[in-house]
Amino acid sequence: MHFEFSKSFGIYTGIGIRNVGLISHINATFVNDTFGNNSTSEITVKERSYSLGIPLAFKLGNLEDGTFFCIGAEAEIMFAWKRKIIEGNNKVKTDAWFDDHVNIFNPSVFTEVHFGKGTYIRFKYYLMDFLNYQGITLTNQNFKQTYVADYGPISPLFYISIGSINLKKTVDKSTHPEKTEIKSAYFKLKQHDVPPAFSWSSVK
Repeated sequence: MHFEFSKSFGIYTGIGIRNVGLISHINATFVNDTFGNNSTSEITVKERSYSLGIPLAFKLGNLEDGTFFCIGAEAEIMFAWKRKIIEGNNKVKTDAWFDDHVNIFNPSVFTEVHFGKGTYIRFKYYLMDFLNYQGITLTNQNFKQTYVADYGPISPLFYISIGSINLKKTVDKSTHPEKTEIKSAYFKLKQHDVPPAFSWSSVK
């Protein structure tokens, strides 16, 4: 939902669902037998979570043609966590709802540059670590296990994304004969020929 207070200043908010995460590559050491013979394997750990977020952003620029700059913050709830541990052909999958392996509540800040016609670039940084546990137990394809104590205490998360906004509004001409003007990144509906008591210049 976009709100413009002038031609150069406005805000937007809404609800967003995202899939964010990270991939870690670990050289883990496994004990193969009772004689203490070890082997080292590269383990790939993929962790991600679906999040539900509510952003609030301030827009500054030429809002009429969709060329503007945004700065804002977002509160996100990581509600569906998934992890996949891969070593060779061996895969171990884990998933859970509202799991504390990640920080369930994770606020973020972001900036956006909109170039008109709805195209934008966003940089987003989460204020808390993505992961929320100390250490992880890994299993290799020979079903040997090892504990990596230094995995997980620091896990900053940020990303750069490219996207587009395409807002369209369909108006039934039989019930809404007024003229409609559609703009990139927001829409403006102009009303004409209505009783003065109910007239307005624009609805954004």
